[in-house]
Amino acid sequence: MTDRKLVGYQVVPDNNIPAAFQVTRLLGTELHIPDPDKTAAFFHDWLGLSVTNDNEVQLEDNESIRLFATDSDDKTRFGRGSIDHFALAVADTDELEKYYQIAKEQHLNIEEYIDRGWFKSLYVRDPGDNRIELATLGPGFSLDEPILTMGSALGLPPAFEDKRQEIMDYYAKTGVNFADKN
Repeated sequence: MTDRKLVGYQVVPDNNIPAAFQVTRLLGTELHIPDPDKTAAFFHDWLGLSVTNDNEVQLEDNESIRLFATDSDDKTRFGRGSIDHFALAVADTDELEKYYQIAKEQHLNIEEYIDRGWFKSLYVRDPGDNRIELATLGPGFSLDEPILTMGSALGLPPAFEDKRQEIMDYYAKTGVNFADKN
């Protein structure tokens, strides 16, 4: 729980959830992994993050990543009920580039370094095979749609724009319809 409040432009309009109860941020996450010490070293060595004696990776503003040893060697498959990755914000493209260079120097498992237009991202696998995304906060989704109408149409990265109709048709078959103005 946080005492942060959404300001006017952050409140999602036409929403059944009152502004006081809309999600403002996540305070952290848990990773259940075979070797917490190895993963703790990964976060410390790559990102310079502090790790407590009880395997809690310290982020900003009392946020953290808790590391727990798992007693299972089972590999799971991405799908409903699971997560693909989690993201950590970086200040700007210079900071993202710094972590990219460190990841290369440390021979980390870099999956992708990409400019999505709205932000730039770096995807790296940790020793527990979790996908970690570092992403810039800017320029943001307001790059190509006004904040007051954001989300009323299907926003697509430029790389998928030529598949817009195919994507719209797919979602229409599943009962998801967008008031697409593009």
